[in-house]
Amino acid sequence: MLNISGLTLHFGQRTLFNNVALFIGDRECVGLTGKNGAGKSTLLRMIAGSQSPTAGTITLPKGATIGFLQQDMVHNEERTVLEEAGSAFDEIIRIEKRIEEITQEITDRTDFESPEYSRLIDELSDLNDRLSLMGGTSVEEKTQRILQGLGFTPDDMHRSLSEFSGGWKMRVELAKLLLQNPNLLLLDEPTNHLDIESREALVMALNEYSGAVILVSHDTHLVETVADRLWLVKDGRVTDFDDDMDAYKKLILSNRNKKGERKKDKGQKKTAPQPEQDNAAAPPKKVNLVHVQKSAQKLELELKKAGLQKDQIEAIMAEPDFYAKSTGEQIAEKTNALADITK
Repeated sequence: MLNISGLTLHFGQRTLFNNVALFIGDRECVGLTGKNGAGKSTLLRMIAGSQSPTAGTITLPKGATIGFLQQDMVHNEERTVLEEAGSAFDEIIRIEKRIEEITQEITDRTDFESPEYSRLIDELSDLNDRLSLMGGTSVEEKTQRILQGLGFTPDDMHRSLSEFSGGWKMRVELAKLLLQNPNLLLLDEPTNHLDIESREALVMALNEYSGAVILVSHDTHLVETVADRLWLVKDGRVTDFDDDMDAYKKLILSNRNKKGERKKDKGQKKTAPQPEQDNAAAPPKKVNLVHVQKSAQKLELELKKAGLQKDQIEAIMAEPDFYAKSTGEQIAEKTNALADITK
């Protein structure tokens, strides 16, 4: 899903990242941890494309989408909660329109063996997979269900966003991302301002999520429950954190204590505790159940894609002039392709 190679970032004389190489699979959830200022949020911004590295490459599959929940958000304050969350489906509308365009073009074309025809078939297959993942039906019902899971009442959904605090607006943004179901989800402190019920709703949503996730969070319960593995950001490197969950919790506690000591030494006024940007998770064994669920979802998508390809090949071979216009080699190629799919 995500491949990072030679990633380097300089800030003046300081090197924040030095020749970092990372990989995350299609349905992996990775926790990201490290000291404050180590560069966790910066790494998310580079992956999202909102900040450029000094050197290196960040590669995603063609057509892959990224959803990024960051701590600075922009909303349309005049919209209601339901309207703002429902804007997540603008992407579904765009995909459905493109599917209609490709379907019409395929119907009009006769160059079945051309590279362009094959490209259109591949794009159509990818778009249908994407639409299936996002769920193109029951849009309002799904939106309401996600919002309720994050603590909104039915009456709240028809109130203007301007009536809510920043924490509640963050929940709306989180709802939008969960509804969009991007291929890669980047979460920077997603449990800030969430109550216990909302946090559990987030845990359930991430465990059912069909894409890849990179998560920065101080919430050890969230990380322990959903993350498959952990990356440690330290001294310009990003490496796998190979220790157990207890060691991770000690690391988080140590970072918090050091932060508190720095505040005390500086004689700062007492302020409300600020959540740290430390996250990660060593995968507990029970998380293997998530792997089973994700593998089943992947298999289901592959079967759907194979079914679509089978229908497309059969439609081509059903054309009245297919055998008359095709060479023996072309007929054999389609026949063999059909046989491979139906094995």
